[in-house]
Amino acid sequence: MNRRIKIVIFVDNAKRDLFPSMLLKKRFEEKGFRAYLCNKRNFNVKLRKVKPDVFIISRADLPFARDVAKCCRLYVVPSEGGRLTPETMMSVFLGRTYNPGILSTGKKIQLDQHYQEIKSFDFIRRVYLWGSSTLEFLIQSGFFRPEQLLVVGNGRLDIYRHMSAEHKKRDQDDFTIGFAFSVKSTSVITGKPEYAKSLYFLDDRSKLPMVRPEGHWEDYAWRDFAILRRMMRIIKKIIMTTNYKICLRVGPLENFDDYKFLEKIQPGRIRIQKQEGQLFDFLRDIDVLVTCWSTTGLEALLMDMPVIAIPFLIDYGRLIYHVDPKANAFDTFLRCYHTP
Repeated sequence: MNRRIKIVIFVDNAKRDLFPSMLLKKRFEEKGFRAYLCNKRNFNVKLRKVKPDVFIISRADLPFARDVAKCCRLYVVPSEGGRLTPETMMSVFLGRTYNPGILSTGKKIQLDQHYQEIKSFDFIRRVYLWGSSTLEFLIQSGFFRPEQLLVVGNGRLDIYRHMSAEHKKRDQDDFTIGFAFSVKSTSVITGKPEYAKSLYFLDDRSKLPMVRPEGHWEDYAWRDFAILRRMMRIIKKIIMTTNYKICLRVGPLENFDDYKFLEKIQPGRIRIQKQEGQLFDFLRDIDVLVTCWSTTGLEALLMDMPVIAIPFLIDYGRLIYHVDPKANAFDTFLRCYHTP
């Protein structure tokens, strides 16, 4: 008698990935599979208890990924946002910071964020991708065989194909401006940023894909601080010159408590979505979205909602001095946003 295949789905970021992971789990169960969810805290226990045939992850740079592949089939379903560039796609496999082209014994090698040499990603059974451009990115990297990659679309956006009602337009007294952002250098979910300690252990040879080629961590931090400063200026101007309401969706890696002061100084005008709140509900409650680089903007566009890109509210010359325009998708999806 054939036993049912057991599948474990790793939820890397609950705020972003839990809902689609639950939908994926439900679909597997409808197909007759036994499906389970796990996270960073309990994945080891789940692996030992379930002994799965398949393990699904959203990022292959997780330190345990290679070991998991030794005991079951490993599949990667990237959860990268709208900023789909060669740099961001490779960060799914190499990490947010990695060492490109380090000389060792006379030859160039590639090191991941754990400073381990990368020879191949043969331990991955298959990578499921959003579109043909991401397929080309990974083929060009030289790390993947064509049969490892398959374009299946973006399931994260499927919910918008089945909306029962269009986005509701509110009157001026209830008009709400939403802010969705990610400024990891300024605020971390684990508490106080430890800049000195972080920089002490950061290898100067590490590559940060989002900054200009000759740039480094301070350019990455400049970008985040510039966006946050501009965002706070916009919020203050809205409060002072309009009667609009404001709703913030705090980034999943930001410290939620850092933004509570806004609700205290403007009760009734500024609201922060609860940490367990879903993105779809956030978008239904606002009339216009202000964001940085985020798939949230693409999802807002699918709801026929105007989107404003904060980066283009910054002097362009100063901006591109610190960040890489191509890696940050200035020539692709950001064109869809309003860039006043």
